[in-house]
Amino acid sequence: GEVGLGVGEKARELGKSTQFSASEVADGMGFLAQAGFESDQILTSVESTLQLAAAGQLGLAEASDIASNVLTGFGLQAEDTARVADILAHTASRANTNVQQLGDAFKFAGPAAVGAGIAIEEAAGLVGVLSDAGLQGEQAGTALRGAIVGLLKPSAEAQKTLARLGFARSDIVNDDGKITDFVGVLEKLSAAGATTEDVFRIFGQRPGTGVQALLTQLDTKGADVLRDRVADVDLGSTGRAAEIAETQMRGLGGALKTLRSRFEELQLRIGEAGLT
Repeated sequence: GEVGLGVGEKARELGKSTQFSASEVADGMGFLAQAGFESDQILTSVESTLQLAAAGQLGLAEASDIASNVLTGFGLQAEDTARVADILAHTASRANTNVQQLGDAFKFAGPAAVGAGIAIEEAAGLVGVLSDAGLQGEQAGTALRGAIVGLLKPSAEAQKTLARLGFARSDIVNDDGKITDFVGVLEKLSAAGATTEDVFRIFGQRPGTGVQALLTQLDTKGADVLRDRVADVDLGSTGRAAEIAETQMRGLGGALKTLRSRFEELQLRIGEAGLT
């Protein structure tokens, strides 16, 4: 049908303009289909998925899996694939982590972040800081998830500790049940001189380890470090997947991939002309 023709044309088009051959692009589309994307969603998202694969030096199946998981986890749509690819590529380039580890982190943190009203850009900035502190992948994701849940549903001991440190409930959660300013809570904990024992009482030991790592960054790198990292993702990630993918293409490896893509296009054209 017309949709199938559109998919085929898109594979040919991207096979000529990217480091991937037309057949590899078609494979990438197949992976997106397996992830539950409809034909129109595949057309919308496949180019960004290819860029993510190239930028993160991933296979197409892995890039498709990561992109679709992050979209689902954060309640985003297929048309947000470029945004997701840019955020993943940019964060991996700025922090001690990679795209695969970020995908693992978001798998755990995404749903909790959505429930708390935390945007993916803010989550990426925080995961980047956690990664620099040595908590990567699943560790970063579970730490962030635990910290979010700890503020949304504090234990009696946590409430008592927060009150002692000067927090009212309205300083943490708004009338809609969302966290008013997650980074702001961390900044206030730091300014209030919260001890490691305080942090563990509020968040529990495992999430508390992650929160303590974030507080240590505030103490050692300045009071704006978390906001600066979130702003860097928010303002600096647009177009980064394509930019980093292009950088990866430079050199002999990229040139050979481009040559292979063009040779396959030539083969397709010869076949269409009836010459075998």
